[in-house]
Amino acid sequence: MRLHHVNIAVHPDLLEAEMGFLAGCLGLSRLDPGPELAERARWYEFPDGSQVHLSRTTDPISTRPGHIALDVGDALDEIDQRLVAAGLSPQRQQGREPAVSLVSDPAGHLWELRAPD
Repeated sequence: MRLHHVNIAVHPDLLEAEMGFLAGCLGLSRLDPGPELAERARWYEFPDGSQVHLSRTTDPISTRPGHIALDVGDALDEIDQRLVAAGLSPQRQQGREPAVSLVSDPAGHLWELRAPD
């Protein structure tokens, strides 16, 4: 068994920034959701085939205390640098082993980025 995808809500005004976060900061590949979903859905894929789907909504979004946790392998420092370059503020958790950075994406979702155990 493995995770196929998560679907996260994004306000339409933040969609482009969220797409930039997934592709530019995390390095995910954009997928074509097909013609029936192309207007309302954005899909991204990790190298292992698991996906993040974006759904537009104008409803208020509350994601805390929930979060999305990723094992980013040896790329934690590199990803933190891309996040800072994108104007985001990753917070490295002091004294944590393995190393962990927390960052809020443009839509307000909390991501836990973990080095390998």
